[in-house]
Amino acid sequence: MLDKVNGELIEGLGRSFVVVPLRKWADTEMWTEARAKAAAAFGKKGALYPVQISEDDVLVQEYPAQQRLAFLFHRKVAGRSYYMPVVMIFDERTVASLKMAGRWKMDGSVH
Repeated sequence: MLDKVNGELIEGLGRSFVVVPLRKWADTEMWTEARAKAAAAFGKKGALYPVQISEDDVLVQEYPAQQRLAFLFHRKVAGRSYYMPVVMIFDERTVASLKMAGRWKMDGSVH
């Protein structure tokens, strides 16, 4: 299972992250895109279509200093655990938009 309190180390991203609830991003195109990528990846591993992803299957971590958002998905397929990280890299324009929307604090830290 995913550690939703302390988070998980995702290769290449380091330990400077904040775990946030999925609801913070659930109404965004980032979530829609991440969920679609994860469903496709799990489908290739043998998960039955349509691949359903529940809130319990995903961990969300923000990396403010790196301007990244990561969704880490977990799914068992045929008794085997698979993990699928989907990382969003924000450009300056997107960061500015997120700050204006109140999703990213002005100093780059998170809520």
